Amino acid sequence: MMETIKPHWNYQRKMKFLENQYNWFNYKYFSFMLPKISLTLETEGKFKGRFSQTVDLDRKRLIPVAIRIDEQVFDDYKLFRDTLVHEMVHFYDSIKNPLPEKEFDKAKMYFDKALAAPTEDEFEQWIKLYRGILNKDGGHTYTFKSICHELNEEFSELNLRIRADEVKL
Repeated sequence: MMETIKPHWNYQRKMKFLENQYNWFNYKYFSFMLPKISLTLETEGKFKGRFSQTVDLDRKRLIPVAIRIDEQVFDDYKLFRDTLVHEMVHFYDSIKNPLPEKEFDKAKMYFDKALAAPTEDEFEQWIKLYRGILNKDGGHTYTFKSICHELNEEFSELNLRIRADEVKL
């Protein structure tokens, strides 16, 4: 289901295309295992794509929020596809590989220490530890890398990368 992306498409057309492609890729690459998630277009150009979650420390869970795709990737269908599937792998990994409860306990302890920190430097040190637990390896866990590798092997059209400067695994 390869469709040509047109440079003159407006926001609504790009969003419809993004939603259709998410559904198609969910079927093709994930056997419909991913639930619906908010899909958004970004224009900042800082990231090609981003999967975001919110933290519920009391219930000890990460809650998927959105997949964001920058409009710059619409210029190239392959880049668009690989970016969207990369973010979908993050989503899949968050569902299949949840953070262990003890990690939430540690994260809550660091967060509480950050809030009680007497100095800005101490606050930053505790927050850095807190974020390190919740975002190990920038979200590129061993499971994430394995899934990317498997998809690249099974589907020759894919070129999923772990970092922007990396080539196919």
